[in-house]
Amino acid sequence: MVRGKPSLCAICSRPIERIEELRHVQHAGKQFCAHGICLVRLRRLACKVFDIPAPVPTITRPLTLNEFLLAKRPRTDIEILCCVAYYQQQYMGDEKSLTVDFIESQLLFSAYKISNVAQVLQKAIETYSYFTRSYRDDKEEFLLTDQGVRIVKELPEIND
Repeated sequence: MVRGKPSLCAICSRPIERIEELRHVQHAGKQFCAHGICLVRLRRLACKVFDIPAPVPTITRPLTLNEFLLAKRPRTDIEILCCVAYYQQQYMGDEKSLTVDFIESQLLFSAYKISNVAQVLQKAIETYSYFTRSYRDDKEEFLLTDQGVRIVKELPEIND
């Protein structure tokens, strides 16, 4: 799901409305989105066409924020910040803007720490344009920009 609009399934081309239906497929270095049921149907069809036994399904759980950070291995405070925002938007389906308090609470039990979130956010906005700032109910909120998404995608691939 990308910023308020649902992703399209790479198999059936219909929108993926619910985060529970979303599956990420990696092939040839590219990542695709698909409905879980579409992947099951595709696997069954391939097994039938090639006359091979159906594989035993592997059930995996979604990555936690800490696992995501450990897999991506961000080196700077700004990369950590971008990873937290990306994780919230892509893996949790949470399209809302982030606040300093929310980011601090997310990193509370993480192996990765940022000593001054507000200062790092300020630098990420003014110097690199990785976030945009907005105000709602007298609260300052931040949203990851396309440049911020690009930084996270340039970090190491996650091996699922």
